[in-house]
Amino acid sequence: MNASVHIIEVTEFHLLLDGDSRVITARLHYDPADPYVITVHFDTGVTWVLGRDLLADGLHMEIGDGDVHLRPEGDQLFLTLRSPSGEALLAASRSAIAGFMADTERVVPRGTEHLRVDLDKELARLLP
Repeated sequence: MNASVHIIEVTEFHLLLDGDSRVITARLHYDPADPYVITVHFDTGVTWVLGRDLLADGLHMEIGDGDVHLRPEGDQLFLTLRSPSGEALLAASRSAIAGFMADTERVVPRGTEHLRVDLDKELARLLP
């Protein structure tokens, strides 16, 4: 697989609301040029950026800090997102997310992300 190829997976999340749920379509996006993150574009217009390691680890154990928490349970992956405007609990197919993450691993194996980052370019961008 070509390392410049973006990995995109469209999947369904269930927004869990007081005993009810609403299906939300999301597009998971991995760009090897920004190798540490997974961007999730929900069809509601909300975009959330997740740490790649956090999402990968969340497939196997309860993990999270701050605004993002993950909890695997059977073939479900529960994702809690918190913002100043509220909190959302979502559930997705754990196997679908695992397949997406496996695709990202084939492009950029975990632990090799640093080889993709041009530190001089990033510092120049951050510093005036």
